[in-house]
Amino acid sequence: MKKIQIALLVALVAPMSLFSQTTLTPTADTYVAKGYGTEITGNEVRGADKMISSYRNPATKNVWWSIIYLKFDLKGIASVSNVKLKLYGKAEQARGLDVYTTALTNWSEETMSFNNADAEVGAISANPVATLDIVETTTAQYYEWDVTEAVLAAIKKGESAISFRVQDRYAVKNEKGAGVLIQFQAKESPYGKKPQLVIQNK
Repeated sequence: MKKIQIALLVALVAPMSLFSQTTLTPTADTYVAKGYGTEITGNEVRGADKMISSYRNPATKNVWWSIIYLKFDLKGIASVSNVKLKLYGKAEQARGLDVYTTALTNWSEETMSFNNADAEVGAISANPVATLDIVETTTAQYYEWDVTEAVLAAIKKGESAISFRVQDRYAVKNEKGAGVLIQFQAKESPYGKKPQLVIQNK
């Protein structure tokens, strides 16, 4: 009987050992923002901030005030079976958050602002590479986007890095009609909940 139990245990554990997991933190992360008047001009650089924010202007459909950018090093990653982009934060209102890739990966969090971001990151993917609908919550947690296909495509092209743009799909308002942003912990966060790119491979 013991031999059968041991054999079953080995059969269950053995497949799990065939998988490896690598967790990467960003080499750069930031958010860029622009507002009205002189309060937020669009020239501000926020690469050293401990939080990264997304916010879409509720007054004008096609205008964003805050957009998140993250960059990860893919050197040494030859193949993947599953990849998740993970950001830690709390959604005070339900919202949709979409992830795009950017054409350029040599941008710097130390110089990028809202006004120069388009030139720094180049074109973004025509469609989101991952989407997520988030429900309102009172507790912070990691949110996950499946970016497997985007990372596979980057590896296939021989890219040594991948850059993501995260943005609200639509404007999010509170009961008074004011916009509501969402904040995630940045790589500079002292609380240990940094952005992650979690790579699994067989």
